[in-house]
Amino acid sequence: MIKTNNIRDLTTIKEGLDALKLFSDDSLEVIHITLSEGEIIKEHKNNVDVVFYVLEGKGELVVEGEKYHIEKGSCLEVKRELNRSWENVNGLPLCLLAIKKMK
Repeated sequence: MIKTNNIRDLTTIKEGLDALKLFSDDSLEVIHITLSEGEIIKEHKNNVDVVFYVLEGKGELVVEGEKYHIEKGSCLEVKRELNRSWENVNGLPLCLLAIKKMK
């Protein structure tokens, strides 16, 4: 069986953040995030490993105080329990997928 979602039909999962849950099951969660120019996701930790894939734009990812300049086409993994934050450092929207490995 095929399970489908259309991004236009989803609602944000967190107030004040353009984040849409595209898929979720026991082992995986896929979230589409869009950050406007200068928008920040404050430092936080996740209790699961997260793979990020940048669809559009440029951003700055800070992991445990170390800055990474990330752009379209970049794919990276941030291990669980590490402090991380995102900032859009470009004049265009920063769009990325956050793929959470739930197990």
